[in-house]
Amino acid sequence: MAQQQKSSLAEIPEDPTIVLFGDLFSGKSSVLKRLTGGLLLTGLRTLSIVEIRLLQAEEPLRKISLRYIEDKNHQPISPWEITFAIITELNEEEIEEKLHEAQRYVRNPSIKDAKHTRLPPDIDELYFTKNSVCVTISGPDQMYNLSMVELPGK
Repeated sequence: MAQQQKSSLAEIPEDPTIVLFGDLFSGKSSVLKRLTGGLLLTGLRTLSIVEIRLLQAEEPLRKISLRYIEDKNHQPISPWEITFAIITELNEEEIEEKLHEAQRYVRNPSIKDAKHTRLPPDIDELYFTKNSVCVTISGPDQMYNLSMVELPGK
């Protein structure tokens, strides 16, 4: 499940960023799907902030990371990010499941070890959080470096 490797947020490239926001069910996820060619995002339900990173790289990689910047009391913490799942070889249904699970983990920031800790059945610590799910899509076929951020609607 989660690979416990903390990475510095300074390692994240500063590329152009598109931010999508709007009412619930207003089509934000559909726009993201179109911009990424439909990759990875089938069935995405935005329960938290989702950042999609398109990166040029020699080796193809698709992964989901969890980025934490606040605790369960909405107090700022020292930012950290962990790799949650490598999804390069997963099918659409498995990716959808991992994305949903990742969104639940960022809404439960007191769970520090997603690899060895199960989520509570239906209750999350936070309804809304500044913590985010990051999806990286990289490889030689990427024509540009671009980040897209989808904010959950009301």
